[in-house]
Amino acid sequence: MMPSARAVSLALGCAIAAGCAETPPVRRAFHIAGRDGAVTVPKADADRLAALSGLAEIQYGAAAAEFDLSDRQSDLSKINRVAGSFRMQVSFNTFRALDLVHYYSQLTQGGYDLALLGALEAWGIGSATPPPEPPTDEELAVLREHIGPHLIQFFDPGGVALLSPAARLAPMGLQYAYGVDLALVEARRSGFNAVLFEWDRYARALGRQDPNNYWSLPIRNPFDGPPLGTLRLPPNHGLAVIGLRDQTVTIAGETYGGIIDPRSLRPAQGTCLAAVRAPTCLMAHVLAHALIVLGMEEGARILPSFPEADVLIMPDRQPVELWATEGWIRDYTPAADAPIPRRWGQHPTPEKTGADGSESMLPGVESGST
Repeated sequence: MMPSARAVSLALGCAIAAGCAETPPVRRAFHIAGRDGAVTVPKADADRLAALSGLAEIQYGAAAAEFDLSDRQSDLSKINRVAGSFRMQVSFNTFRALDLVHYYSQLTQGGYDLALLGALEAWGIGSATPPPEPPTDEELAVLREHIGPHLIQFFDPGGVALLSPAARLAPMGLQYAYGVDLALVEARRSGFNAVLFEWDRYARALGRQDPNNYWSLPIRNPFDGPPLGTLRLPPNHGLAVIGLRDQTVTIAGETYGGIIDPRSLRPAQGTCLAAVRAPTCLMAHVLAHALIVLGMEEGARILPSFPEADVLIMPDRQPVELWATEGWIRDYTPAADAPIPRRWGQHPTPEKTGADGSESMLPGVESGST
């Protein structure tokens, strides 16, 4: 389960990098579309907190509305409704988010797919009334014919088409990731230069907490214990922390995690947690979900396709093990009594922040890109 806004706030207050006791940041929490959100600014910018909170709530709300499957007028509902018939013109934000996620998904070698709504419904994930029995092999075989990145096409300006009448897109949390990305872009356009945005399982930093320290975030424990540790977040970087059992469904007495493997259309198994730091929350969203599906061995093979990302991964076994890429380990402080991550992954990692707080930024993160 996700920690409460108050618990995250307390953890965050203790997690900010050196200098926290002297200049604690100021944080405002709120609730948007059923998920906890927050905005944090340096103490010196406390007078800007109200304006930034209002900006975040607008961007979060817009992202939630565009991907709301319960609303027939949302962009995602309209795309699904005309599947196999027409291309649908959608808002710039919807088009941009889907286009980016579709691109990233093709780099995951089957670990992530947008067109999973039919499989999620077959397993009752997100439903108040799960099916009495798991879907059969025959039922999943039929669904598999209508799933895959090849069934989604994009047309400039703003057109999206599904090539199968039974293909349907599922947001799977991308609306929260994109809402945070949108808030950061809008804050930058509005002249703000230091803020930490959070929503649901995602966060992204603009600037630094203070001239000497990056923003720093607690990494939650999927077993509801104290945070596993804290990670520094360089300017413009996003963070996604995804757990296998953030959402579950119980069918015929057996409980399954809420993340579907697009290859088998069965609930993923074997990886309890994947946390990803990347230049955007959307990239982190896709890679974290894919790593829950692929696990450590297969996941290591896709890391070269995401050279700007750093990862922490927890296999679903006891005793608890943590594995992480070199860049993650460099910017991570394990909590007392928490496992120390072992080095994992083979992709070359660009030089990042040194242990002394010196800065060597990733290429491109200070550009104007989302």
